[in-house]
This record gives sequence, C-alpha cells and structure tokens, in this order.
Amino acid sequence: MKKVILLAAIFCFILQSNYSVAQSDTGTPKGLSNSLSIQVENVSRKEAEKVWKNLVKQYDGKTKKGKNNEWYTEKVSVPQIGADGSVKMFMSIHEEDKVARTTFLVSNDGEFVNFESDPDGAQEVESIFQDFVYDLKKKSYENETKNEENNLKDLNKDLEKLEKDNKKYHEEIEKCKKKIAEMESKITKNEEDQLVKKEEVANQKVVVEGVLKKVSTHKK
Repeated sequence: MKKVILLAAIFCFILQSNYSVAQSDTGTPKGLSNSLSIQVENVSRKEAEKVWKNLVKQYDGKTKKGKNNEWYTEKVSVPQIGADGSVKMFMSIHEEDKVARTTFLVSNDGEFVNFESDPDGAQEVESIFQDFVYDLKKKSYENETKNEENNLKDLNKDLEKLEKDNKKYHEEIEKCKKKIAEMESKITKNEEDQLVKKEEVANQKVVVEGVLKKVSTHKK
C-alpha cells in the first residue's frame, strides 16, 4: 500500500513539474511580469487550447481568442489575486513538431502579477498554471499511451502474420514430406520394375538370338 501511495505521489509530482518561471519587463506600463512556460510533447495546439478552455471555465471569466494563438480571459474570479472583474489571464499556445508550447501571465488592475509586488498573488498564478500543466501532461500521457497501444497492435498484427506464415511453411513441409514419401515409394517400385524388365529384356535377347540363328541356318 505504501508503494502505491509513493508511486502516486511521484506521478503527481512529474505531472506538475518541469515548467519554467521567468520574470521580465514587458516594456509597458504593466511592468514586471511572471511568465510561466512549458513545452509538452505529444500534444497538439488544438488539444492544449481545449485543455485550457476547460480549465479556465472554473474562474467564471469570459474567454476569447486573439491574434497569434493568444487567449484572453477577462473578469476572472480569483479572490487570492484580486477583486472580481479586475483579474485577467493571458495564455499563448503554439505547436511545433507535435510539441505544445504555452506561456501564461495574469494581470490585476492592469498590472502583471509578479513575486516582487504580490508574492501571494504570484503563488496563486503558479498554482493555476500547475493545474493546467497537470491536465496538459495528462493529455500528453493519454496520447502517448494511445500511440504506443497502436504500435503494439501493429506489432501484434505483424506477429500474427509471421505465425500464420510459419504455420503455412510447416504445412508445405508436411505436404512435401508426403510427396517425397510418395516419390520414394514410386522409386522403389520403379527399381523393382526395372529388375523385372531387365530380366524380360535378357530373356528376349535369348529369343532374338534363337530366331537369328534359325535365319542364318535356313538355307536351300
């Protein structure tokens, strides 16, 4: 039981880890921002967008898609960050070679939440992103499982074909063995017939010689 709990804990840790936190100056009056980014394999952009849209529903905001695959959610309800209507979420989602690349930011009253000015709010932003990462990686593992199961099916089909071919080869061998046995029996019979025929030929030679002798001695 302890092993099961430990494995579950490790699994949850893996699902929620491996993302990067970067604090940068946006170059706008909004100031410093804590952008949270992650790259997840085996997830398409559309799948990542669906995961995000499902997750953000719980915050009662209005979500719309902007340019460059950026999603905006306004009037978000997250009391730990700010009053209702003052919080906005920004999520950009891109894909390359079946790898989803996402970046997440949150603003409160027009200013990006960061650890310097609002450590508690920044912690809540990170918690929201962890939930997204968890769901995103879960989708990744589901896709990977599906792909590997399909690979397994293909391998099983290959194995079944090989087994059928092997059975066919054995059947052909048995047919050949039977045919060989038949041919060997015919060879034996043929050799016996040859002996009989050789004896008949020898006897016939004697007959022919006798007739020839009659012809040579038959004179007037």
